[in-house]
Amino acid sequence: MYHSGIAINKDIERAYLWFNLAAAQGVESAASARDIVVKLLTPNQITALQQEAGRISRGYRSLPVADESKD
Repeated sequence: MYHSGIAINKDIERAYLWFNLAAAQGVESAASARDIVVKLLTPNQITALQQEAGRISRGYRSLPVADESKD
């Protein structure tokens, strides 16, 4: 959505961020898209976005997960 500007303003930085997070989860199409978008960013933007992706990823991993085996 951020890359194409569908239903939201186009934002290449946000597109890179979410492509990067999806690629880290093994989504091959996201990795390909990220590798295209990265060419539009400066090294400083990339560094900041990778740090933000790390914070998001760590926050996601620290969320409690319901143990459905107790039901």
